[in-house]
Amino acid sequence: MKAHKAIQLLRQALMPYIAGELEAARVAAPVVGAQVAQASALSSTLLAMEIDGRIRLIQFDQQGAPEEATADLPFVCLGSGQLLADPFMTFLRGIFWDEGRLPSLAEATFATVWTLTQAIEVSPAFLSEPIHVHTLTRESGGPSARELEPSDLQEHRQAVGEARTLLRSWRRVDNLVPPPPEP
Repeated sequence: MKAHKAIQLLRQALMPYIAGELEAARVAAPVVGAQVAQASALSSTLLAMEIDGRIRLIQFDQQGAPEEATADLPFVCLGSGQLLADPFMTFLRGIFWDEGRLPSLAEATFATVWTLTQAIEVSPAFLSEPIHVHTLTRESGGPSARELEPSDLQEHRQAVGEARTLLRSWRRVDNLVPPPPEP
C-alpha cells in the first residue's frame, strides 16, 4: 500500500475518537467554559510505523490532519513542552546536522535527551522527570520498538553535560580574543 493511502486510512480510523472528544467538549463548554472544554479535547497523536517498506513518523493534529516527518523536517515535538522543544530542537539541528543529512539514531537520541532536559529545566512546573525515550529501528525481521533504559539515557545525559561544558569554555574571553603577538 502506498504511504499517502495508508496515512489517509489512519486518519479515518482516528476521526471517530476526535469527533467524540470534540462532542464531549461541546457538551461540557456551558459548564466548564469553552476554553477549558477545548483544552481537554485538543490533542496530537504521533505514530511511528513501517509503511510501504519504510519506517515513517507521522503526526496527526487535533483535527486528524497528518504531517509526515521528512528529511526537511526530521523531528516532531508535541505535548505541553512543544513551544519550548521546537526552537531548541531546531537550534540543535542547525548545529549538528544542518547540511540536509539526517541524524543517526545516536545523534537523534542525544538531541532528544538534551531537548527534554532543557525543556524540563526551563519549565519545571509543567514538565518533569523521568524522561522516556522510545526508538523504532529496522531489524532483520522488520521494525523493532524499544524503550531505552535509564543507563542508555545516562550516556546521552553525560554527553549533554560535556557539550554544555564545551560551550561554556568557548565563550570565555581568552578563547574569543586571539592572544597578542610575541615581541
